[in-house]
Amino acid sequence: MFFSKLVKESLHNFTNNKIIRSYKTNKNINLDKLIRNKKIKSHELYKIEDIEILLQEKHHDVSQTYPTINNVNQIVDVKNIPVFKKSENHGDAIVNGTNKIFELTKDGMGYDCSSNFLKTCGNKLYDEIKIIREKNIGKNILVTKGYNSSYKYIIHVIEPYYNQINELKKCYKDALLIAKENDIKTIVFPLIGSGISLFKKYDVVVCCLEGIYEFIKHKENFNFIEKIVISTNVDSYWMLLRDSIPLYLNENIS
Repeated sequence: MFFSKLVKESLHNFTNNKIIRSYKTNKNINLDKLIRNKKIKSHELYKIEDIEILLQEKHHDVSQTYPTINNVNQIVDVKNIPVFKKSENHGDAIVNGTNKIFELTKDGMGYDCSSNFLKTCGNKLYDEIKIIREKNIGKNILVTKGYNSSYKYIIHVIEPYYNQINELKKCYKDALLIAKENDIKTIVFPLIGSGISLFKKYDVVVCCLEGIYEFIKHKENFNFIEKIVISTNVDSYWMLLRDSIPLYLNENIS
């Protein structure tokens, strides 16, 4: 696992010498360099304290080491927009986190993406998923057409419940694997687990990044996929994700 610790320092005593320590390489990363590399904007530095609190919810023991993935920023992107904003969000496929029976309802039953999919795609999507779920009982992932959305396909994954960390992480890896099987090269993820499933914010972000890592750490997968977009319209998630990508997935930034 990847864990980084931000050195404690109050906002009022903040200096440009604030350091992030990477527990993977035991290497210090100066925030000034992150600013110069445009990983963090200077006026957003105060939000670093929020990230520190989230990261400190867990122990920072590293159980295994991972090779560094270079140029990950060319593939993984974070957008602060809803997944259904057609003018800005599009791709070969989008992921939909849903319940155990792949239910699509207009009110969403807490699964906001599912309700938006039904409103956007209409009855054709409802009819298709009803047919294929009956033919694929026991499966945790299904693929349908995108119909009236800006995506060719919709990858439906069963969203795990609170504290099922490994299952949440696996959602991302499995979605990417099924994308590869279907020759899908660009994929958009909402933040799975950030809604009705009630995962902690820390777990949502870490599972997202580590699940993606488990796929792209293999060279053939890294070379296959063209773009992975993580989309959220929640500012705190967007900030945390955007600034965590270079810390979790690519350490050659200093």
